Amino acid sequence: MQHYTPLKLLYVAFLGLMLALFTGVLISVAYPGPKAPEDTRTVPTVKTLPETGTPATPSPEEIAQQKEYDQKWKDFQDRQKTYERNVSLIALGASVIMLVVGLVLATKIDILADGFLLGSIFTMLYSIIRGFNGESEWQRLIVTTAGLVLALVLGYVKFIKPSQK
Repeated sequence: MQHYTPLKLLYVAFLGLMLALFTGVLISVAYPGPKAPEDTRTVPTVKTLPETGTPATPSPEEIAQQKEYDQKWKDFQDRQKTYERNVSLIALGASVIMLVVGLVLATKIDILADGFLLGSIFTMLYSIIRGFNGESEWQRLIVTTAGLVLALVLGYVKFIKPSQK
């Protein structure tokens, strides 16, 4: 096991953070999220009668506009949940790729390998967080299980396997 100077440790942490940040930005650029609907209602949703201060009854036009907006908002939320699920799975895939790159580099360039492995962990955390924004319990289970497997593999490869040599 390699012992790093504080500067090398800082570099590994920085590389890991930059890889996770790069992954998040790349996903948002290549796969932009849905846009929230604009509020096109032309009348205020709550009016009061000036004489009494009590709320006025909405007109049929106001009711129709509110229903239309509510439907647009529901559609947006459905698209957003799907988007969160997809982003979580894409980030999970990126995390696994970083893990593989880190394990391949482990035999050649320790400092880059550790940066990729740390980036894999940070990206996995990002994937888990985005997965919890979705609605599917199964998807949460899959992403969390993948995070656990990733942690076990990293722990074995980095800490247990070297001590067995």
